[in-house]
Amino acid sequence: MSTDRGRIRITGFDADRVESREPLSDWTEQRGTETESRWGRAWREFRDNRSAMLGLYTVALMSVS
Repeated sequence: MSTDRGRIRITGFDADRVESREPLSDWTEQRGTETESRWGRAWREFRDNRSAMLGLYTVALMSVS
């Protein structure tokens, strides 16, 4: 019976490529110290989306008129 049974073997892993890749998130040291709620993060991302804000202004304008 083999003692390697059930072990995962990783081949072809290039550690230098992983270290030099682009960051997957916008996390920084300054930003990482404070927590943000889901609603706060969603609102921030919504504000950054120009077409979403244009749609919000259009709906608001139509509902006020």
